[in-house]
Amino acid sequence: MLFFILGVITYLRRQWMKLYNYCLKDSLVLYWTQIAIYHISQSLVSYKILPPYNHWSFIHYSPKLTEIIYRTEMPTAEQISCILSSDATPNALITCHYTPYIHCFVNPPTAPIITERVSRQFLSILYSHPQMKETIPIELDAAIYLVGNEILSAAFVERYLMYQSRPYVFDANYKLELMNKKIQMFELHSGQYVVLNKTGYLIV
Repeated sequence: MLFFILGVITYLRRQWMKLYNYCLKDSLVLYWTQIAIYHISQSLVSYKILPPYNHWSFIHYSPKLTEIIYRTEMPTAEQISCILSSDATPNALITCHYTPYIHCFVNPPTAPIITERVSRQFLSILYSHPQMKETIPIELDAAIYLVGNEILSAAFVERYLMYQSRPYVFDANYKLELMNKKIQMFELHSGQYVVLNKTGYLIV
């Protein structure tokens, strides 16, 4: 059944690209067609699909992981700090998807948000759990490699799993196996995350 649904989504995307290339470029019809395909695709699958428009989201536990998506302008550093500083939102995460950048915040920003890129730091990231027989690869979008981004926290990882199709088990016992660009292997656990900086990254 899953393969049938994935086949339908693939077919819809192909037909969409044909329609886009021939008659929808730079038109209002393009926008509404994207929205329609997004909602149709989302109704056919059990996992989440990213919206086709710029947005930011607030991810927190209440008590399960909850994501609230906002179709507004990107929040300022002050607004993000105000949200993440609340005692009612431990282990929260804010992501901002504004083409061509993706910002991720675990802690309140201490400086204005910048969009300075860093090189790809990880060649491979695998999610594993003692109750799972197979690992799940985590593929980071190139747009996420920005100075100051805080990635691969527990909320980040669980949210990523919600947006992919493979079955998974998630709790504090998970493990990430990473290979960096220097071909060095290391592990990351639920209480840790990665901060990207100008020279590479820092494990916190």
